[in-house]
Amino acid sequence: MFRRAIVLAVVLLSSFTFFSSLAVAAGAIVFVLVPFLVYLPSYLISVVGLDAGEAGLWLLMLAAPTVVLPTAGSALAKRVPRVVLVAGSVAVTGAGALLLVTIGPDSTPAGLAVPLVLTGAGFGLSTGLLDGLAISVVRPEQAGTAAGMFATSRLATETVGIAVVGAMLAALSGGRLEGSAYTGALHTVCLVLAAFAAVATCCVLVLFRGGAGRGPRAAGYKDLEPATRTPDR
Repeated sequence: MFRRAIVLAVVLLSSFTFFSSLAVAAGAIVFVLVPFLVYLPSYLISVVGLDAGEAGLWLLMLAAPTVVLPTAGSALAKRVPRVVLVAGSVAVTGAGALLLVTIGPDSTPAGLAVPLVLTGAGFGLSTGLLDGLAISVVRPEQAGTAAGMFATSRLATETVGIAVVGAMLAALSGGRLEGSAYTGALHTVCLVLAAFAAVATCCVLVLFRGGAGRGPRAAGYKDLEPATRTPDR
């Protein structure tokens, strides 16, 4: 068991730039998406004046693409380069966050449809592809461990995102999550998250291209085979 863990670590390190590009993409997308899922309901209720049910219906525009689009992402992966789809998903999420600066007390579902759908679309288009690429750098029997590591990094990033955005909203609004103070704080958060997504997109492009020779099944694990095989007795 210990030897298998060492082999997995060496494989992932040998594919560090490739694996990192995927982790950055997945982390950036949830860092932007999940805080909106957490904090937008309170804004829609306290500032826009919706009840809880109406706020939930509006947020379907954000959540539905994460469920509907993975199939479309798989189909696109057969037609466009992986780097374009991965980096593009991060960029689409950032574009949605940027357009969300239009939110305000007079917002309507039609006015928020594009930013909300774009923000959710980045996750939907990439989620299956990112997980598949992440486990493709290891042996099939080690796929579960690699998937666990990838899922853990994604969960940790979204947790940090929720904490950071919550702290920003509280600080920028002076602790008053209502009225114009809440709107101004949310606009600033949208701009910061959009900038973060833009930087993450550039990082994904650089890391992905840097690990181009160590993509799926090219991590060099076959070279480890002789050293880890138990001699026949």
